[in-house]
Amino acid sequence: MRVVSLINSNMICETSSIYALHYAKAFTLKLSLVHIKENDKLSIIDKVFADIKKLAASLDVEVELIIYESFKELEQLILDKNIDILFCSTKHERPLFEQSFAKRVIQLGLRVDLAVVKVVKFAGAMSIEKIIMPIRGHQLSVKKFTFFTAFVNAYTATAEIFSVDEIKQHPAAWLDAKAVKIKLQEVTFHLRHYFKLAVMMKMKFSLRHSYALIEGDELQSHIARNSFDLAIVGGHHKKSIFHHHPIEALFEKPMINTIYFIPFNDDV
Repeated sequence: MRVVSLINSNMICETSSIYALHYAKAFTLKLSLVHIKENDKLSIIDKVFADIKKLAASLDVEVELIIYESFKELEQLILDKNIDILFCSTKHERPLFEQSFAKRVIQLGLRVDLAVVKVVKFAGAMSIEKIIMPIRGHQLSVKKFTFFTAFVNAYTATAEIFSVDEIKQHPAAWLDAKAVKIKLQEVTFHLRHYFKLAVMMKMKFSLRHSYALIEGDELQSHIARNSFDLAIVGGHHKKSIFHHHPIEALFEKPMINTIYFIPFNDDV
């Protein structure tokens, strides 16, 4: 298996490639940096490859550079090789679903998990101490937890799962400490198997729960108060272009580097 990171003349791709490199390190996988020729300057591509190759050597990860003429060749690579995940990047001030390189990649519907990195801080991928993964209630897939775990282990970071429930009918509920405690117990019960897995992997993470009138605002506020370095946000492979929920607002207006993880849906 291998990890693929798409690179172009925009230097933000170096940041997403560093995340891809650490992910590859976590699973002892090879990293392929893939460039699709368009109007990019190859001198910049060479620099990105040189930087990543140097870091890869220090992490003992094998890395290669592949240059393709079109996305068709990328699609064929994914069909021919056992690709674990595909990383790409997008600017933090650009809406994810505006016409962009990242959107084009999503629209290809490639048979592979996607990790779209929204870059706020260029050097943010070099060192990470605190990672947050927001979820709605107790909704957490095995795929997303595995992705989250890879980064926690790769960076030896402090990890938090932040559970949020949006208040609709009872605005005063979020002030009720007893209600919050009961809800946290419920979320912990539903996530109990993840806690067991974490123990087996010698990984520690904390669980926080909050009620909020506006889910996205609560997430932003929590991140600001606790100085996280990276956020992991989950999405849907085919629905992501049109589907939107409050947690995704964190990705649209990120305060920190955010990875939008879109697992491929085998049922689609």
